[in-house]
Amino acid sequence: MLTSRQAGISFAKRIFAPRVLGCALSFIYIVVVIREHAPPGWVWVWMLANGFIWPWAARYLALHAQQPYRAELRNLLGDSLLAGGWVVVMHFNLLPSAMLLSMVAMNNVAAAGLGFMLRGLLAKALGLGLGIQLLGLQVHWQSSTEVVVACLPMLMIYPFSVGWASYTLASRLFEQRKAFDIANSYDEHSRLLPYNRWMSELAADHQRCRRSNGHATLLVICIDDLAALHRRHGHWVAQAVTARLGHIILSEARTLDVIGSNGADAFYLLMPTLRERAAAQCLARIRGQFCHFGGSHADLPNLAVSMGMAEYTYLQHNELDWFEAAHQALEMAREQAGVVAEAG
Repeated sequence: MLTSRQAGISFAKRIFAPRVLGCALSFIYIVVVIREHAPPGWVWVWMLANGFIWPWAARYLALHAQQPYRAELRNLLGDSLLAGGWVVVMHFNLLPSAMLLSMVAMNNVAAAGLGFMLRGLLAKALGLGLGIQLLGLQVHWQSSTEVVVACLPMLMIYPFSVGWASYTLASRLFEQRKAFDIANSYDEHSRLLPYNRWMSELAADHQRCRRSNGHATLLVICIDDLAALHRRHGHWVAQAVTARLGHIILSEARTLDVIGSNGADAFYLLMPTLRERAAAQCLARIRGQFCHFGGSHADLPNLAVSMGMAEYTYLQHNELDWFEAAHQALEMAREQAGVVAEAG
């Protein structure tokens, strides 16, 4: 879901504030640790750059990248690489080294899971190796009281900031989910029937047409490549797109029309008294609105639907025959769309 550009930019902006805070707080205890070891002058310059320039540089690189999400993941690996180097600079001083490595690991697993945390461990190992090559290997495990005090701001402030950011994000997601549930409840408690109830209505209308030689048209409407949309953008986006199609169908249907859903990617529209030509006009309006909805959102791919239509005939012995005729029309429409796509 985060691979889209807008979502990647949002991700990079969300990482920026914790990185600014983490780099500034790390600067405090790293200064206290390394001033006892008299490192080369370039180490001090690099420490200032890492503490107060790197967060803005990382933000710039992510926001101006073609794929901001991937760029921000590279920045997080850069954080891990730098953390490994600073452990060498601090001569493996136990408390600040363990705290720095664990905080960076927490950022990595929060950003992209355990797999990315393992990649971060490799970056830390590379940083350790580069640091040893540049400065040599010196180990001083003991942490003085002064170093412990310098670590307290990081121990007390940074976990709180990360926890607050996580809480804020969770609250926002809960609100979005609640809003989507409200949208779904609108469908479920108004005119959108579950599959079994809708089939009962179809059977009743089939009997009506058969007794009175009446007219009715059955429409089956399916979202194309919903599984691909689910993989790329996630469950809630796919569900929201499905709900949007349901709303469009509800807005275009007449009061006497019967609308149902299989709960996944298909909607069923029974239009009593209507002939196929008039039903086709309704289908065209639904297709136009839905495809325009996808095209108007930069984060979504072009959305498309396949539609099958079958008017009642006396050759249909029961509602299942009628339903099967509409499904066959749906499959023919999909095959024709595939041929057109290949030709294009």
